[in-house]
Amino acid sequence: MIAGRRPPSWLVVILLLAYGGWFAYEMVTNPRPAFGDFWGTLWGRLVLGDLYVGLVLICAWIISRETNRLKAAAWCLGVLVLGNVATALYLLISCREGAAARVQTNLEPPTDAPRSA
Repeated sequence: MIAGRRPPSWLVVILLLAYGGWFAYEMVTNPRPAFGDFWGTLWGRLVLGDLYVGLVLICAWIISRETNRLKAAAWCLGVLVLGNVATALYLLISCREGAAARVQTNLEPPTDAPRSA
């Protein structure tokens, strides 16, 4: 991490709110599921297959990071049900926890340290 720079967590929050708002709007204006037509096309099967492969990979990463298995299982359930909304929320929380851990353990390089080329 570059000294003086913070991760753009505000951007994740804005995107999370925008996506949540769009999702809520779609559920209110078009509550009937349209998966019948979507599942019937090759494109629909490929998109959903790609989505779930990505979600399973994210779950594997969460399981490898979390020491508490119950917490990992809860996050994986959230990711598999909510998709990228839960993934973005997990990344936001873990980035904040990681930044706090780096500050506590003094892993941040000193500001007067020579820069590597």
